Amino acid sequence: MNPQLMEFARVIREKTDEVRRADSSIAMDLQTALSVYMGEQMQSLMAQGIPISEIQDILRDAMEYPEQTCAPDADSSTENTDEELELPINEIVYFMPINETVISDFASGALDVACLMQLINGADDIAFIETSDILDIVLPCLSNSPIVDDVTCGGEIVAGSDGEAFMPEYLHAKTHTGYDVAICDPAVFKSAEETTAIANLLNSIDEPAFRQKSVIKKLQKAKCLPKFDKPAIEEGMDYLWDEFSTLRETYRKAAKLGAGVLIFSTYHGAD
Repeated sequence: MNPQLMEFARVIREKTDEVRRADSSIAMDLQTALSVYMGEQMQSLMAQGIPISEIQDILRDAMEYPEQTCAPDADSSTENTDEELELPINEIVYFMPINETVISDFASGALDVACLMQLINGADDIAFIETSDILDIVLPCLSNSPIVDDVTCGGEIVAGSDGEAFMPEYLHAKTHTGYDVAICDPAVFKSAEETTAIANLLNSIDEPAFRQKSVIKKLQKAKCLPKFDKPAIEEGMDYLWDEFSTLRETYRKAAKLGAGVLIFSTYHGAD
């Protein structure tokens, strides 16, 4: 592994542990500092020619949550007791319908960073999901289309006329939770054509299909759902369906407008 990537991963692990152990009074400041560090280092690594996919893989590995155990009852017997679960990484992915001309104007220099940030800050239709990794497990169970690999990530990196990736440290973006947004990955853009294809795919998936046994078994095998705690299974699937519905509606809205979708991943903090 590249020595700089190794050092990047080491520092991310240390800073992530600090956030987890910190009192609530300082956890938000530490989390913001972590986001800023990630943004600066990712830009530096990309400038050295290291692929963004490789950087993101290292980042996800470094930020994995410690395993937690979920047991259905207080019985000490191991029979019908759930194994340790693998919790999703602490990554929130944002999706925003946006016209393709905005991205092309930014790439040509006709639109600067300040204007693009102002446009995003003023948007009222930014949606987010907190289970992108888990949905990436679910979607291939529901379709054989290669499109499913790109629903929650991927796309063209948004860059200005100087070739620099668009990754501002902080946005006061409006979401239904009222959270501010600290970006930790370069923003990517899906074209209107890609967006329409994804919208059509997601529209073909209804709730019974989403909750089918094969999906639940796949999530249990991946240790994202317990095997025996039925209320916990139902609660987990309810949450995933809500997140999927949010994602589907965002693509549907963008496709209806003939727009593309801007995607960026973040940490967030309450106002």
